[in-house]
Amino acid sequence: METLPKLKQYIPVDLLRSQDETIDIADSFKGRVGDINSYIKLWVHSNGLGQDVRNWRVLFFGTDPEHSDFRSYLTMADDQKLDSQRIGRVTLYFDDNLFQVGGKWEEAYLSFIDPDGNVVSTVNFNLVVQGSNFYARMGQHS
Repeated sequence: METLPKLKQYIPVDLLRSQDETIDIADSFKGRVGDINSYIKLWVHSNGLGQDVRNWRVLFFGTDPEHSDFRSYLTMADDQKLDSQRIGRVTLYFDDNLFQVGGKWEEAYLSFIDPDGNVVSTVNFNLVVQGSNFYARMGQHS
């Protein structure tokens, strides 16, 4: 059975996947330096079945192109059409101004934490942030 086109916006993440898998989100993530409300849409599975992620937390951590380390709990919401935490389809919002420089991050991870505080799985992903000439010039007079 083929996935409905609108559901293809969700990046599938299986919590029981191979440990050396890295997820490429380049086609789905369009974050830019200085953005607020940048997000990615995930469909979280466990052994191929939709995972109920209500009351779960997601920890983002990584190192940007200028070697700065970041660690932040992301807002996990089901506030967009087709989202449903009950079946694992969620929108993850990055913190405002998290992306301070453009380029490919040296490393980026998401840890999925269950309601009991257990880290169920940590996922590596490739993260590329687009630059912004406007943001780089804020505070300067032309």
